[in-house]
Amino acid sequence: DIADEVVRGGLGGLTGKGVIIAVVDSGVDFRHPDFIRYDADGKPTSRLLYLWDTFAAGPAPGGPGEKAPVSYPNGTSIGTIYSQAEMTEELRAKGNRIPLTDTDSHGTSCASIAAGNGNAAAEAQRKNHLGVAPDADIIA
Repeated sequence: DIADEVVRGGLGGLTGKGVIIAVVDSGVDFRHPDFIRYDADGKPTSRLLYLWDTFAAGPAPGGPGEKAPVSYPNGTSIGTIYSQAEMTEELRAKGNRIPLTDTDSHGTSCASIAAGNGNAAAEAQRKNHLGVAPDADIIA
């Protein structure tokens, strides 16, 4: 049999606009170019609506993020949740207040396949590096 064609950039005009894709994996690097949109002024905006870092013990005092809505029996927060606004602020400030949450890149790879917008590739190659739903929003 002939293999099915790889779906890139949507199917039948459906590109994921208005859809939220949840990626439950090792984390997602929200700084990856495929998860950033740029506004009319060229300022970056995170495509991730929320990022839940389940490995963190909770938000750092005075830092971004909020305590997760669940905790261990001893009361310790199961991670930190970062909002789109916090990630966008981090992107624009080129800061490092939000730690890297995907140290092995597995979750980032999976999210790119599902919803990458191709920004990581050169302009001429972008269409070959799109995810299935490049206009979708992401929760990781």
